[in-house]
Amino acid sequence: MGIDIPKDLYVIGSCNTMISKLSKPPISTVSINLFSIGYHTVSAIQMITRNSESKIELNIKNQASYYPRESTENKPFSDENMHLEVFPYESVGTNSEKSSVTSFLDSSFMEVVKFEMLFKNIDSVDYKILSCIIENDCKKRSIIAERCFLSKTAMDYRF
Repeated sequence: MGIDIPKDLYVIGSCNTMISKLSKPPISTVSINLFSIGYHTVSAIQMITRNSESKIELNIKNQASYYPRESTENKPFSDENMHLEVFPYESVGTNSEKSSVTSFLDSSFMEVVKFEMLFKNIDSVDYKILSCIIENDCKKRSIIAERCFLSKTAMDYRF
């Protein structure tokens, strides 16, 4: 489409996945603490259940981490924007009608999710090899082994 990222458009994703790190350019991401969300949700339900007669006001904050990469020119959040509240949103389609976000119904998106699952349990050596293949367009095992300082036996074990 002729869009230059990040010159024309900043791109940011969520969950700090391996794909976001290996993409060209690498994609800035935000990652939230899902364990904390679940813990606070269960705690709030228990509190509301125990105190069903009284009014309860809850103020729950969650941790989030931001990973600036090339897709946003490696720019960090400014101090003034670091603590802005975020609200759920609806996407606006091309016909300007509001519709709920339906990413999980998108077959292309689900292919990316499946691809990401391949990276779920890789270690730092696997990551180094994949980075070498992607960044340097390496196709020969001998070149990959040389650039990653790996023996033939290590390459045989890995791939």
